[in-house]
Amino acid sequence: LIRELTDKGETDLSNFFLKEGQSYSLLSHQWNNLSNLQENNSITKHDHLMFLEIENYIKENIAQSLTVKDLCKAFFVNDKVIQKLFKKHSKTTFLNYLKNYRLKLAVELLSDPSNNISQVVYKIGLKNRSYFARIFKEKYGESPKNFVNRTIKDS
Repeated sequence: LIRELTDKGETDLSNFFLKEGQSYSLLSHQWNNLSNLQENNSITKHDHLMFLEIENYIKENIAQSLTVKDLCKAFFVNDKVIQKLFKKHSKTTFLNYLKNYRLKLAVELLSDPSNNISQVVYKIGLKNRSYFARIFKEKYGESPKNFVNRTIKDS
């Protein structure tokens, strides 16, 4: 592209060098933007392993009320590290990740007729059944009770 811009039969040497210099400047600017973008989105092996450990921790402790502070204590890092890991790995915040994980687990548990809604609410680490019903309906478009009834009817 730079050759095309500069090989247009330019007879004036100063115009030739001006176009070539501006072309390289533009190329350099784009290269820097691409490099910064890749650096911000790259995930180191250490970060990946730590995220997997945190995911395991969440799965093992889902029945408790989990906070970023709990993860900071368990993994000896500050809250910014935790939030950054979740942004890079799951493209969301810790709280959204946790909520989505709990709702996904709730669907699995509610699909088993031996679990009732109240049991599921406590198994996924929530204390308030009405809050659970609200976030469940926001995510899946129906109440947990309707989901259970539909699932049992379909079985």
